[in-house]
Amino acid sequence: MRDVRSRLASSPHNSALAELPQKELKAALSRLPELLRGAIRRLRLRNWKGRPVRESEVKAFLVELGFSRDPNALVLYRNY
Repeated sequence: MRDVRSRLASSPHNSALAELPQKELKAALSRLPELLRGAIRRLRLRNWKGRPVRESEVKAFLVELGFSRDPNALVLYRNY
């Protein structure tokens, strides 16, 4: 989890995650729900590799993880 957090922190435009090989990318993305702890209630992704995430190659995988479609993003809500 620290690796995912450090990649997100070091690359606010997700380029560090986007550069991962496919297998590692899916593993990293599948850990995103773990970020929804404490005061964090949702995770909103608007862009992927400089394009809208809803038009990206990771859209289907994010929806499988539980992300919902928002008008301009994909959003994952914390389960209570």
